[in-house]
Amino acid sequence: MAAPGGNSKFYIRLFAAVLLLSASLYLLSGSISGLFSDKVFREKLDAVLPSSPEAADLSSTYVGLSAIVDPEMDKKWTCDELNRLSEGLKVFIGDEADPELIIKKYNDYFFDTLSFRYDEKYNALLAGKQEGAGPDLEDAINYESAYRVLKSRHGICLSLSMIYLVMAEKLKIPIYGVVLPGHFHVRYQDNSHSSINAEPTSGGSNQYNNFEYFDYKGRFGIETIDENRAIYNKTLSKYETIGVLLNNFSDILIRKGEYRNAKLMLEKSVLMAPGLAESHDNLGLVLYVVGDRAGAEAQFNAALAILPEDKTASGYLEKLSKGGNL
Repeated sequence: MAAPGGNSKFYIRLFAAVLLLSASLYLLSGSISGLFSDKVFREKLDAVLPSSPEAADLSSTYVGLSAIVDPEMDKKWTCDELNRLSEGLKVFIGDEADPELIIKKYNDYFFDTLSFRYDEKYNALLAGKQEGAGPDLEDAINYESAYRVLKSRHGICLSLSMIYLVMAEKLKIPIYGVVLPGHFHVRYQDNSHSSINAEPTSGGSNQYNNFEYFDYKGRFGIETIDENRAIYNKTLSKYETIGVLLNNFSDILIRKGEYRNAKLMLEKSVLMAPGLAESHDNLGLVLYVVGDRAGAEAQFNAALAILPEDKTASGYLEKLSKGGNL
């Protein structure tokens, strides 16, 4: 997911290009080893995902998913570092009870004291302004893995938000995830105060506290969104946040050529966050790659039911209706 001002929908198109580049190779591969790896991967995935919405835990799930995709992952160091930073935040906030001051202190600690930053290279890669066609596998892991983001203090909107959310979870601060088409930020919300947005790609800024946030309303068809189905701009549960996270982590598996595993991950994503059009788009692309054309069409239609102006889904459906390839 890109930062505001970036070409957010290009994420989906880039995703498609990566998929289709290796589609013919995948369809020529054998299936016996694939079935075995499916079982192993499913067991690994089920072990880190919550068994129910009530059991959702952002910390353990984010660390567990990072361990699945990141070969350099040090789980002990990652857990210890998250605990250390959370304890530091607890001291920094102290006994403050005013939500606006809590968020201000949190942002000061997170962005100034700890120096977490959005990595501008990511948007440049997506826009083709850096050498190469776009983010490669190593870039994807660097920007998504909890271990690597904690090490570098650089991330993208979702990974920075996840670190922010995990620390809040440990201190029981009521901060939640918020997703928009191609973007993610966090929100303080309790039953006694107005909600406060915090933008991780700009030092926690909350200057955009309405539904026209970063002009997504006009650019991504939010005026025609199905409010009953979509989860955009709503305060997410932990379970839904994990669903959004799975969508991003599936991109790493695709870059590794692990299409079956990406399919399993995206199936979990649409189960946990069914109102996220991007997950349906991406699952549709994976299904197309593994030879399930009807399943792909169903997912593209599901995306359009959520976000009628989703040009990615409508474009692919038009090609499929004419008997063409994506």
